[in-house]
Amino acid sequence: MPVWDRAKGEIIDASTGEVVKDRLIDHGPEWRSYRPGRRRCHVMYRRDPEALRLFRGLVPRYVYEDAGNIMRRLGLGGRSSALAAVMYSCKRHGVPVPAELARLINTDRKAVHRTYRRIVEQLGAPERTDDAAMAQVAGLAVRLGRPHLAITAVKLYRTLRKKHQGHRPTTLAAVALVKTGFKISLVSRHLGVPPSTISKALKHVEAQEK
Repeated sequence: MPVWDRAKGEIIDASTGEVVKDRLIDHGPEWRSYRPGRRRCHVMYRRDPEALRLFRGLVPRYVYEDAGNIMRRLGLGGRSSALAAVMYSCKRHGVPVPAELARLINTDRKAVHRTYRRIVEQLGAPERTDDAAMAQVAGLAVRLGRPHLAITAVKLYRTLRKKHQGHRPTTLAAVALVKTGFKISLVSRHLGVPPSTISKALKHVEAQEK
């Protein structure tokens, strides 16, 4: 259900919190704030949480803005929460999560996963997780110079997801790439999945196929 936010000049989907349309007439204040910690114009920066600015330019603009909306809606703050919001937004929009995001900031993985679970509990599981994983598989095959294997890897991922729901999508994406012919160490470095996790999942998948 669309909701008109008069103060922000936005139309928001009340069920998902996603900004459907923005840049409309803003009826909010236009003055400059001189209070400590808010030296810049509040209106200009209110939709851009400070911790989220680390990811500006690293993900599509609509993912960046959606992550900011998630942080505001759930009252999240800090780098770990910003990363979790970006991960959720990427999966919701079917965009691969860049593996280098976690390496760019000094953050606690447990805190990220804890916040991500909170977001899922509040907003529900992203509907396009598989789209993001398949795009990740195809994109990595192309980046590694073997685009002819992209379709094969994506088809294999779809098969694995149907039979092995217990594994995370990213882990199954890694397994699909390894079974297609890519080295575990290479896949691990690009997807951020530990080699031991890939090897364990690979053994489980192969055992089920026998």
